[in-house]
Amino acid sequence: MPVSVWGEKTKRDIDRATEKIIRLVSNGDFTYDKQYPDGQRKNDKNERFLQDYIISPKLRDHIVLSLQPTQCCDVQIDELQDIKRNGNLMYIYFYECELNKRGERISDPKHHIVIYIKIEIIKPINGAECCLVISFHDADYPGHPRYEQLPD
Repeated sequence: MPVSVWGEKTKRDIDRATEKIIRLVSNGDFTYDKQYPDGQRKNDKNERFLQDYIISPKLRDHIVLSLQPTQCCDVQIDELQDIKRNGNLMYIYFYECELNKRGERISDPKHHIVIYIKIEIIKPINGAECCLVISFHDADYPGHPRYEQLPD
């Protein structure tokens, strides 16, 4: 179960983490999560979202590369900190955009969507860091940007 560690962070921490995420994604050191390590299927919110809206892999990557520190609304850590997670931090962003649903014409009005994006920076025992985009789907709840409330 993830636990928020937002209160332990500063603006500088969020700035650095966002810069690192952008650098890792720019370098191709990232992947989109599809399954749990044991091979079981996750909640398919990510898949449903990508099926419901017109989002190409290029657009999805562009959205991740466009993330700003001010869009970060929480930082979590796995409560268990077991061998699967190794205490890696998960950063939650809310990204607003306009998208068409599949089956609609490009000329149809677009839908205002808030995308919930959860990214884990993975620190493998042997190897370079990488990002795992765990969640990329429409938000179930509104994001409350609290970046400006963090200490410098």
